[in-house]
Amino acid sequence: MISVRSIQKWLAFGLSAEQEDHFRQANFGEDIVQARIFILLILLPFVALLVNDYGFLGLSSTFYALLALRLAFTAYTVLFLKSLRELSNYHSYDRAVFFWVLFLALANIAINSTRPENFVAHTIVTVLAVFVIVLAIPNRFTNQVIMALVYTIGQTLIIVPGLRVSPQASFVVFLSMFMVNAIAIASSWLFHFWRRREFLTHEEIQKARVQTEIQRAHLQAIIDSLPVGLWTVDATGKMVFINDIASKIWGGTAPFAKDVDEYSTYKAWWAETGERIAAEDMPLAHAIRDETLIEKAVDFERFDGTHGTQIVSSAPIKTSDGTIVGGVAIVQDITERKKAEDKIQHLADVVESSDDSIFSLSLEGIVTSWNRGAEQVYGYSAEEILGKNVSILEPENLKGEIKKLIERVKNNEKIRYYETLRLRKNGALVNVSITLSPVFSSSGELVAVSTIARDITERKRADEALRKSEERFRALVTASSGVIYRMSPDWRYMNRLCGRGFLADTENINPTWLQEYILPEDQPHVLTVINEAIQKKSMFELEHRVREADGSIGWTLSRAIPILDANGEIVEWFGAASDITERKKAEENLAKMDIARQKEIHHRIKNNLQVISSLLDLTAERFNNRECIQDSEVLKAFRESQDRVISMALIHEELYKGEGFETLNFSPYIKELVENLLQTYAVGNLDINLKLDLEKNAFFDMDTAIPLGIIVNELVSNSLKYAFPDRKEGEIRIELHKEENGLCTKRIKEDCKITNFVLTVLDNGVGLPENLDVENLDTLGMQLVTSLVDQLDGELKLKRNNGTEFTMRFTVTEKDNQASMPAAQQLIE
Repeated sequence: MISVRSIQKWLAFGLSAEQEDHFRQANFGEDIVQARIFILLILLPFVALLVNDYGFLGLSSTFYALLALRLAFTAYTVLFLKSLRELSNYHSYDRAVFFWVLFLALANIAINSTRPENFVAHTIVTVLAVFVIVLAIPNRFTNQVIMALVYTIGQTLIIVPGLRVSPQASFVVFLSMFMVNAIAIASSWLFHFWRRREFLTHEEIQKARVQTEIQRAHLQAIIDSLPVGLWTVDATGKMVFINDIASKIWGGTAPFAKDVDEYSTYKAWWAETGERIAAEDMPLAHAIRDETLIEKAVDFERFDGTHGTQIVSSAPIKTSDGTIVGGVAIVQDITERKKAEDKIQHLADVVESSDDSIFSLSLEGIVTSWNRGAEQVYGYSAEEILGKNVSILEPENLKGEIKKLIERVKNNEKIRYYETLRLRKNGALVNVSITLSPVFSSSGELVAVSTIARDITERKRADEALRKSEERFRALVTASSGVIYRMSPDWRYMNRLCGRGFLADTENINPTWLQEYILPEDQPHVLTVINEAIQKKSMFELEHRVREADGSIGWTLSRAIPILDANGEIVEWFGAASDITERKKAEENLAKMDIARQKEIHHRIKNNLQVISSLLDLTAERFNNRECIQDSEVLKAFRESQDRVISMALIHEELYKGEGFETLNFSPYIKELVENLLQTYAVGNLDINLKLDLEKNAFFDMDTAIPLGIIVNELVSNSLKYAFPDRKEGEIRIELHKEENGLCTKRIKEDCKITNFVLTVLDNGVGLPENLDVENLDTLGMQLVTSLVDQLDGELKLKRNNGTEFTMRFTVTEKDNQASMPAAQQLIE
């Protein structure tokens, strides 16, 4: 029984039925391909065998019978090869191959039996057939053994009769055949064994690989589920692995370092010292040096430039024999935790440094925490009071009050700003305002009570002083007939105002008093005066408009004095205001009357000057009718005087027509003056092109406007009289522009500024001779011009290129920033 099992195991090559089935199924396709190739190779020697048959048999009936047998076998083989593709499993394949091989063996035996004396041919065919069917064509080993035995038995039956004829040759062939069959069978067994061993090895490797992959997947799942980051390196320091959490901690996929030197790309600092961590001092560098780091706090810079804090532990990775093959680092991002700890510490510092008394109580009234502010308020140090009942802070007449307050907190009642008395360590009483708040555990259970107490002793005293001040204020209001008010130190709040029917009363603190009482356009000026008084701690005094109790606009004279404490700081403003609306209306009416009076004066001066101009004109006409003096200097003098009078009359006319009576908008005046001159000096067919480039809103007072108008009159008159002799056309240009502003001279005491002006009068006429000195001319006009320029502290320059150009620079002082707007209109506003 044991031998049969051994033979079965030997024939099965040590494989179980399941393993054998798995092997054959796995190699089924390859077996068919290999069988088709070698079956075709067996058909190739048929041509040589036909030649051999012809040499022995000739064209006999035996030759044709063998030929038919070979053709039949070939046809069967072709059909057999075609059917191999349609086989569904290796069992069908084994049967089909077995019958084909059996047919091949019987055919070869039948063919060899026709010429038993051809030992060489028998040997070649037998050896080829045996080795092909046993080694080359895959099949069950038992089938291959059977085919070898069929060949051996058949060839033996053919060779045995030849022993009598050629005993030696027959014996050699017989022995060779047996040796070949034995070698073929042994080789086939070894080949089958090798193929199965290789398959089993491959299967084991595949199973081991699958098992390794499963283990790797399990390990990866464990690593991915870890709440920490994980890095590994090899023995040289090259990065091998980093999990997703570690990548996220560093702000993205980490650049894998090739060696320890490249650790410098990771910016990190020891949290305890703030020292930059060098590449060779990185935790993983310690690990591959067989050094272990446990929970080191490290500040680091992420790849996106942001900063964080992590806890790092590192250790070497060793084989069973202790060889270091790498290192592993475990990192945990504690940035948010550190922020929370810092916040908690900050809150603890705030509580500890607070001047308010902050302490906590158990539900039984035992003091469990005590800050520095509590020490200052009650006089007990933390060591003296922690663990004791809070009732030691209660005066005798208030014993049990804190316990009642705790019960109210337990009932979800809010205790805020509860004012009471407490007992200091030295026995003195202290006024406190306390707030009690519940403290809950993480599960929402009430576990303690937080108490904040503020010493309000000084406030109580201030309240008492304020009460007495209120009484005095009420007495003053009762005795006074004017508006009385009180303001906060910075005037942001109005504490009280008794309006006496003139202004609306304010009984409570009013933060919007400015908008309620002062007009929007007046608020900046009022605030400026208030701020100046606050800064100087001096009396506030101002006349300004107010909104009266009935909504109308009135005027008040307001005065307030600062009330200072012992340190000289303002604690309050006390003020009084009187109604000056009627006085202001009277002043406004007087101003209007003064404006009307001055306008009338300008009107009468203008009329008188026009009368003088008319008299000069009549006199000139009288002399003009006399032929002997039509071109005399007397007539010219009359005309020039007339022009000068007209220039002054125009100024008074402009002042009369305008809203102002002290300043004149000079640009429109120049335009009208020059147009009058053009009409006066219009001669023959002369076409004068007048170009004006004048500054808008150039307001001058009388002291500047009159001499400046005469200067323009003289210069334009000269151009009209002398610049264009024997010419039909010409051009006169007048320009007036501002230059940069300057500062007032020291001799001017009022707030002011100065403006530099440039007046240019030019023509494109014949010009003045080079040797002509305008400052030494004996003509009245030029003498008048130079004199008036000096009167205005101006500067006159002359250019003679392409005509005549007079440029005058002069300075105008604008007092109180009002020279460039009508004074009367400002007064009215």
